[in-house]
Amino acid sequence: MNIDSMIQGNPQALVTSYNGVLVADSLEVADRFGKRHTHVLRSIDDIINQLESQSTQNWADYFIPDDYQDNKNRTQRRFKLTRDGFSLLVMGFTGPAALHWKLLYIEAFNKMEQALRSNVDIRQLVTQITTDVLRTVLPDIRQAVEPPPEIEDGRVHNSRRLDFLYGNDEALRGLTRIEATANKRVLSIVADPGVRIPQGYTFTSVVTDEEGNPIEFTADRETIFLSDKAVDVRITCTLTGNEGNLATGSEFILQPPIAGVTSITDKGTVVMAAERESLDAAWTRMLDKAENPDTGGNVHDYERWVVDGFYKDYGVKVGKVLVDMCWNKDNGHDGRGTVRVVVVDDTYGPLDTSIVNDIKEYLDPKAYEGYGYGKAPGGAVVTVITGTPYDINISAHVEYEKNVDRAEVLQQFTELVTDYVKSRVFNRNDDTKELSPIAYKKIAAILGTLSGVANYDDLTVNGGTTDITIEPYEIPTVKKVSLT
Repeated sequence: MNIDSMIQGNPQALVTSYNGVLVADSLEVADRFGKRHTHVLRSIDDIINQLESQSTQNWADYFIPDDYQDNKNRTQRRFKLTRDGFSLLVMGFTGPAALHWKLLYIEAFNKMEQALRSNVDIRQLVTQITTDVLRTVLPDIRQAVEPPPEIEDGRVHNSRRLDFLYGNDEALRGLTRIEATANKRVLSIVADPGVRIPQGYTFTSVVTDEEGNPIEFTADRETIFLSDKAVDVRITCTLTGNEGNLATGSEFILQPPIAGVTSITDKGTVVMAAERESLDAAWTRMLDKAENPDTGGNVHDYERWVVDGFYKDYGVKVGKVLVDMCWNKDNGHDGRGTVRVVVVDDTYGPLDTSIVNDIKEYLDPKAYEGYGYGKAPGGAVVTVITGTPYDINISAHVEYEKNVDRAEVLQQFTELVTDYVKSRVFNRNDDTKELSPIAYKKIAAILGTLSGVANYDDLTVNGGTTDITIEPYEIPTVKKVSLT
């Protein structure tokens, strides 16, 4: 949206009067700054605890407790933030968008204060505040942003990025961030014959969220038990985001209980939940789409269909996609008209078979292969598979510096190597289009420059000292790291 539509789309006042005190709402603050409200509440609680232990100042001068009803009609906490409370909370928020909203809120506090003193129409003032601040602050933000070092003409790049953030880039209009997704998992349930679990029935975890509430899941479809054998039941979390990503083997109960259900065993996650897409990730993805529009079925089209389109239709987030055009050259065929799509989840692990099948149906329905009844154009026969983990094992003899925590060095090295290996998943060389190998020298450089390591020798990757070649269907995964 442009500035004018942004103004019209924000009818709620950023700052309001509450019992004669100017306040901001913690829910609104969380939304404007792109944060989970539970995290905002946790930050406020931390500040309150510090104020109680280190100051004689009454914390109620900063944060006023309040509550509201959520979409399940449950009473939840929130706070009204005074001007000083708002400042304490958001001083640590960073980034261009954060700077924008800080300035907007500050200006809103100032103008609202002036209005209360002069009995100005509050509704008219809110519109005027938003108009004035957006038009005066936005150019200043553009000038304040430091360009990324790897970007040529970074200031132009960031100016367009900010245009994207505020909806002023024509090529990017209509594109949105990927919203948070919900955890999907499988329960193995044993029940007496004839027992029925309706679609949408509630399962609650024994584990609670940060608010102390049980985490709720609902049954994806109706299940009727015909024998006393275990049946797999798919459930979906009612919350979006990482809070629903429970450990395999978590304890669940039916709410309310159903007579005849004798056991519930959690078999683990089928679809890992994810938080709302970051602005950085959204910008990268949307800029790619704007600069590489649909062309009727090239590599970029398939990537976007799976990552963007499939998510919108199925609510399942795919982490990365590798597309091989003209891949099936069996029996002397030149491969034309065949497309292989390899997918992984957002943790770069294998996707569940049922989801792989759904992606196939989305792109090229099996009953009508090649006829163009899915996203893929007519004439393209699409094969969809998930990646197969390829273990990467690393070992080395290390000479440590004095007074170094060896366990910490091992942890740091493992994390850095894991990040590097993940960056190689489905990574093609821009020039050759070949998959990038796991470079032995890169791993050696990570180890050699690691704090606490004085020297090393006998570094091996999968038992050797050469680069590791990755096949298109393989997911390089750090399995074991040993530093002796």
